[in-house]
Amino acid sequence: MLFEDIVVDTERFETAHDRDFYKRSGLRDGTYFNKAVFGKDKVVLHPFCNYPNHVEGIVMSGKLTNEEAVRQAPLAVRGQEQLPRVLHGGLHAIDVPKNKMPESIRSANYFDYLKKDLGVDDPSVLRVARNSGLDWASSPTELMSVQGAMGCGALGYGTS
Repeated sequence: MLFEDIVVDTERFETAHDRDFYKRSGLRDGTYFNKAVFGKDKVVLHPFCNYPNHVEGIVMSGKLTNEEAVRQAPLAVRGQEQLPRVLHGGLHAIDVPKNKMPESIRSANYFDYLKKDLGVDDPSVLRVARNSGLDWASSPTELMSVQGAMGCGALGYGTS
């Protein structure tokens, strides 16, 4: 009804939307690290977050393993050590009783989880985490709860 009220022609969208654009164009998921922030311009063929699930038609096959992606990322030694903790983190890393977990992830801040539960203090890893939900969310991940970060596929959620 709403689409009719505002005159959205959904049948036209189905014929106009090019679902094979990414595949036909040889485009795929990946992460760009820029020289100004990371010291080197580098594309790593790994999303480091879950944005590909929000981009219809993007090619996700052939993704690097988390370990290989971390090796390729232009991070300092400390960042290379900490990024795998985030990629393999999850609710099991939060030290609360199982029956308290739902409330904990609703109220706990994602950046507090990264810093306190996973021991992340490398500025480059936190920078990647900060921007990892922006394709889907309306705020940087440092303002999100753990539940919000999970829902938008932020760094550490949806990359394994």
